Amino acid sequence: WAKIEPWMVAATNGQLAHIPTSYDGADIYRVYYASLVFFQIGGKHWDVWNEYLKKTIVDIQRQDGDLLGSWDKTGCQLDKGGRVMYTALLCLTLEVYYRYPRFLKD
Repeated sequence: WAKIEPWMVAATNGQLAHIPTSYDGADIYRVYYASLVFFQIGGKHWDVWNEYLKKTIVDIQRQDGDLLGSWDKTGCQLDKGGRVMYTALLCLTLEVYYRYPRFLKD
């Protein structure tokens, strides 16, 4: 698919319109998959999303004691997975730069 497919543009614009304003209650599963899509799209969409990741995800990573490097639960449906689930998904989220090549066509 091309990055300019009308449905692709509409979907990514819709996601940008609903970026979580804080980590509390953020759907981490959505954050992971949105990161994959925005990375593939690139450009301004990725820039806006990546800024959200830096401000909201990286900045709240635990920096203390035995919890160092992990993330707290947010109160979304993934809470049953606990700290391990959140940390695993958010690590994968922050690795989209390295894990996947861009494959969408300009």
